Amino acid sequence: MTHRERLLIALEGGKPDHLPATIHGWMDYWRNKYMNGADQFEAYRYFDMDAQIFYFSWLDEPVVPAMYFTGDLVPGPDWRIACRVLKDDEVSTVYEFEIRTPEGTLTKTMEKTDKMAWVTEYPIKHKEQIHWIRKYMPLPRPDIADINRAFERMRDQGILRAGIFNHQGGCWQDACNYVGTQRMIVEAHEDPAWAHEFLKIILDYKLRFVESLRGARIDMLENGGGDGSMSVISPKLFSEYCVPYDRQVTEALRREGIKVVYHTCGKMMAQLHLIAGTGADASETLTPATMHGDADLRRMKDVLGREMCLIGGFDQQAGFERGVNIRAQIANIWEQAASSGGFIMGASDHFFEGEPEHIREYVEAARELRY
Repeated sequence: MTHRERLLIALEGGKPDHLPATIHGWMDYWRNKYMNGADQFEAYRYFDMDAQIFYFSWLDEPVVPAMYFTGDLVPGPDWRIACRVLKDDEVSTVYEFEIRTPEGTLTKTMEKTDKMAWVTEYPIKHKEQIHWIRKYMPLPRPDIADINRAFERMRDQGILRAGIFNHQGGCWQDACNYVGTQRMIVEAHEDPAWAHEFLKIILDYKLRFVESLRGARIDMLENGGGDGSMSVISPKLFSEYCVPYDRQVTEALRREGIKVVYHTCGKMMAQLHLIAGTGADASETLTPATMHGDADLRRMKDVLGREMCLIGGFDQQAGFERGVNIRAQIANIWEQAASSGGFIMGASDHFFEGEPEHIREYVEAARELRY
């Protein structure tokens, strides 16, 4: 059985030849430190691992190509971007952006290290500015031909997946990246009409993005995001502000023949009964308590396993970084949730450190657990 066949069978709830084993994705930092800059295709091939190839390509580029891709950094006729560097040293680089629209200017800052980038000043300061996004922010165009070339290069290594533009998959997650998580939670309680209006604007943007994917050979996209996990919000907020919007994006992707995985890195047990309502094909990352999550794999399988594939569950800090209890972890995952099928073992999110020999043991141990 090929890597691709194994993953697709598990995503359909079935039993492949053995336990699939993947990771959430190779970070540039890890590939540069441990594999001399090998790309993700080469890294998966080196370990003979079931691959989730994260790949996307655009015809439009942000003003700072090294930054992670967000729509608010792509210039358009009424969305003009200016950028300057506020700090650049051995620790990090800080970028300041001005986004000029016909109605005013938004300011945003981001900080970038050799590991990742994040927002340090959110662009939406005043409530009426959400309409500037609706009226003026351009929708970048995916490079369908280049995405399909990546699919051809992947062949039987695994599946091609990516995120649902703009910041991360979920509409709530995007809103938090525009105004800040704390403010979005406060607004959801104090001004729910505005919060829903904002989410509807983001939803429309994402639905237009989904339409632009027609013809792209993408197997699965990621919906949701960590700001929707129970480490951040309550089940009530998740039910009202995440599920109805993310379900519409999932339905649109389904119409394009693309599967959806719902991402809730962090605690998720209190929302299990709600995750299925997103309509997704799979749920991740099943973060264990040792990684500050609360995953009870047996209960997850009972609640979600009939409707969704489960992806994740492995403590990559203990396993990949320190080489601790790799086989014992995998045996526990198998016994609690994986032995009945519909399960893809994976690291419970990204990682920056991890010895190659530990990762190889992880792959080999999964291969021994056969259905």
